[in-house]
Amino acid sequence: MTPLARKSLSLIFMGTSAFAVPILQSLAQSPHRVKLVVTQPDRPQGRGHRLVGPPVKLGAAGLGLAVFQPERIKSPDSLALLTSLRPEVLVTAAYGQILTSSILALPSVAAINVHASLLPKYRGPDPIRRAIMSAEARTGVTIMHMDRRVDAGDIIWQEGIPIGPEETFGSLERRLAGLGARLAVEVLDLLATGQAPRSPQEESLATYAPALEREDEEVHWDKGAEEIAALIRALDPEPGAHTHLGEMEVKIWRARPWTATPIAGGLEQKPGRVTGLEKGRGILVACGPGTLLLEEVQPAGGRRMEASAFANGYRIKAGTLLGDR
Repeated sequence: MTPLARKSLSLIFMGTSAFAVPILQSLAQSPHRVKLVVTQPDRPQGRGHRLVGPPVKLGAAGLGLAVFQPERIKSPDSLALLTSLRPEVLVTAAYGQILTSSILALPSVAAINVHASLLPKYRGPDPIRRAIMSAEARTGVTIMHMDRRVDAGDIIWQEGIPIGPEETFGSLERRLAGLGARLAVEVLDLLATGQAPRSPQEESLATYAPALEREDEEVHWDKGAEEIAALIRALDPEPGAHTHLGEMEVKIWRARPWTATPIAGGLEQKPGRVTGLEKGRGILVACGPGTLLLEEVQPAGGRRMEASAFANGYRIKAGTLLGDR
């Protein structure tokens, strides 16, 4: 985009996850004025169920911004507070609650969303993980006008980036957040001067990225090695892909497809069966098709460790079966 003479707009920012934090920081450091930050309530986490604030709350505190954490954004009290601020723009980024028509109508200039995909592909709450899981070569950030449909509003601007061959959710989220941070300010500059473009989405190309369920996190060894490796990368650093060694859950943090080698002792090649150990490298596991080299794992209640150390500690050998309880 071409830099424009800047005019300050007042805005309310809504976001929750780590993806939204750099976007909030960029807006707070721009000429535009953040009147209020809206984020999800604190939630219990960990074994002690200690209440922990979402990343955006912590980010807003570091910027000295007022924070509002309603359990229900569509409650009368929430609507009254937002209305009283008379924002010119509403900016959302990975907020996590559905906005009503009354809320979307509040800003006098625009209600926009910063979404981590090249819309209309991967509408929905989990576009980054789903893009990695689907072995996409490219993704990006779209800034769009919001309406009552999920991520289906008119596009203002979008920009793409490649997905690296070893890209994890964590690394891709950081890169997309940085891109979103830049684009959000540039789009507000365009809105301030009345020069923001607007294009409808091509509905025939739309796909959906649903939130992950617990069953999505389990490794199914009858899948191909490339597909399983993509799943593992998509779930790193959280919540982690998992399998089982007997009754023990084991998370897999790092793995790569491996050139198949004959299984030791002439055992049957069965998905989930350990076919051998690569000294100093990890554990070879048969997939359907292909072979996966496990490089870093985490046993239940333990720490992340090299797969070779795990194999030594738990006496993993050729013929051991993973995922079969």
